[in-house]
Amino acid sequence: MIIRVIFLIFVAFNVFSAEIIEEYDSIVKYLNKVKKEIKNETEKLDTILRSKKSIEKKLKSLEKSINRQKNILRKINSKMQKIIKEKQEIEYKIKKLKTKNNFLKKRIRKFNIYIIDNQKYLRLKLLLFTKKYYEVKNNFELLENINLKVYDLIKEYQLIQKKLKILHKKIKNKLEDINAIKRLKVSIINKLEDEKLQQKQLIAILNEDENSIKQYLAILKSKENELEKRFKSLDNQLVKKGEKKIVNSLFFKNKGNLPWPVEGNVVEFFGPKKIKGFKGKIYNKGIKIQITGDGYVYTIFDGEVKYTDWVRGLGNIVIINHDKFFYTLYANIDEVLVKKNQKVKKGDKIGIIDVDLNNKSAYLYFEIRKESKAVDPLKWLKRRSLNE
Repeated sequence: MIIRVIFLIFVAFNVFSAEIIEEYDSIVKYLNKVKKEIKNETEKLDTILRSKKSIEKKLKSLEKSINRQKNILRKINSKMQKIIKEKQEIEYKIKKLKTKNNFLKKRIRKFNIYIIDNQKYLRLKLLLFTKKYYEVKNNFELLENINLKVYDLIKEYQLIQKKLKILHKKIKNKLEDINAIKRLKVSIINKLEDEKLQQKQLIAILNEDENSIKQYLAILKSKENELEKRFKSLDNQLVKKGEKKIVNSLFFKNKGNLPWPVEGNVVEFFGPKKIKGFKGKIYNKGIKIQITGDGYVYTIFDGEVKYTDWVRGLGNIVIINHDKFFYTLYANIDEVLVKKNQKVKKGDKIGIIDVDLNNKSAYLYFEIRKESKAVDPLKWLKRRSLNE
């Protein structure tokens, strides 16, 4: 009875230790993933912050350029106002001269008409047929002088008007040139404003990304702290139970990255297996891999061959011990290429399985054992598609 109790305690202890090791392994992998994710997200955050800094610098430069262009535009507008005022003054002078010119022309016409009048040249006749000759002469000279002076004045006004028109044209051209410069400056400012708006929108997007990543990082770091605490707890338990050496072994550290022993597809998996016509379940301690390659069987890790023999139901088998805690079993081999106590390296050929395309029985039965407990090989081999 005592022996039975001790046995049960031993079994329970081993199961408990195995569970701790499994959880420890899961925690370590999960923690590494979280740490890797934190690193990736931190790098993303750093990239965003660098991008923001670069964009903010560009925004300052754009702001300076916009202000500089606006100052130039203000000066252009001020200059334009002066030119417009000057143009308006010249136009007013031209108009005034034209009015004076027209007035003088009307005066000459009116004066001459007054002399001739509408009564059949009566006044002209009176002027011409006056009794005193010198009076007639004087009257004509007076008339001629008046007309000449008025005419000279008209010519003078016309000359000034012509000069003013030339000046007006120059100012108009100058105004058109400065208007073209103004349009160019307005276009530049609009483009700079558009670019500024785009950069601001980009900053807004980066701010959203930054906040999102910071929130995600806070969750990840919280999870990391939680996992770190659990990891320390499990680590302490393993140290107390003397199981820490298992998780520190090279084989254990390569879990999930071990190469496949043969080229092929898994046709039977680790764990319970139903059989037709049988009410119970058979428990597979390993996996069955149907051969799709050349049939060579390779060792998945460095170790020492501990056993080679033919076993009923398994055929030729090879057992390789990898350290104090792990060993692998390869069965259904047609030709064994290694001997007992032989040292082998990862990837060494240890056997051959005859491959016949018409014979689906060409397979390798493969186990991984941790001490006396069989473990699922698919959790230890490199992850790949089942049909790869």
